[in-house]
Amino acid sequence: MNVLFCNKTNQPITSCQMHSHDCWEIILHLEGHVTSVIGQKEYYISEGDIMVIPPNIMHDGNSDSFYCDMYLQCENMSFNDVTVLHDYDGGVLTLMNLIHKTYTERDKNYAMISDSLLNAISSYLEKYSLSEYKYDFVTELKNEIYLNISNGDFHIADTVKKMGYNIDYMRRCFKEETGQTPLEYLSLMRLNYAKELLLQDTFISIVDVSEKCGFNDSFYFSKLFKQYFGISPLYYRKQNLSN
Repeated sequence: MNVLFCNKTNQPITSCQMHSHDCWEIILHLEGHVTSVIGQKEYYISEGDIMVIPPNIMHDGNSDSFYCDMYLQCENMSFNDVTVLHDYDGGVLTLMNLIHKTYTERDKNYAMISDSLLNAISSYLEKYSLSEYKYDFVTELKNEIYLNISNGDFHIADTVKKMGYNIDYMRRCFKEETGQTPLEYLSLMRLNYAKELLLQDTFISIVDVSEKCGFNDSFYFSKLFKQYFGISPLYYRKQNLSN
């Protein structure tokens, strides 16, 4: 895959005339709402939606108010047809911003860097297309959990209330989509992060690892670690470093 062009709308627009390209186009909508006709089908697109458009497919955009988007043109995508997805965790936005910056600056190796980032975008798009995302608020809570992985004062119930949802309803929806309760998801994310720290940062103590992973009680951390992985954090470190 090769990036041919990348740009974004710097000012809000209301329409884009019908046109096509002789390459693939990925459009990420940043703000506002737009109705797009792609081929013979009409799509209602809003913030965070992604359109993947094959070569030589006519498409346009019209909004009752305004919209902004970011788009890149490239070669050799793996999709067979027009595909509309959603950037659930913001990964595509981050990568497209990096491509836009890299492509605009055009420093040394900019083309190689842009193509590598495009490969990552393609992987995200495949992830989105293969996964069942039923509830946007589940992804929102997952992002909050990630951002607070080291925060020992983070409480899921308080966060859910701030999001405006009932905690029991959120728990049911979260488990339906992920197979875990929010607390189980948070605990496993923290414990997996602890496994990384135990091997990468060998000079810090188990207590410090515990704190970096959001556990205020190192004894509880060790107990939970052993419960999940069948071995204490200390012996996990010794066992893996000796191999």
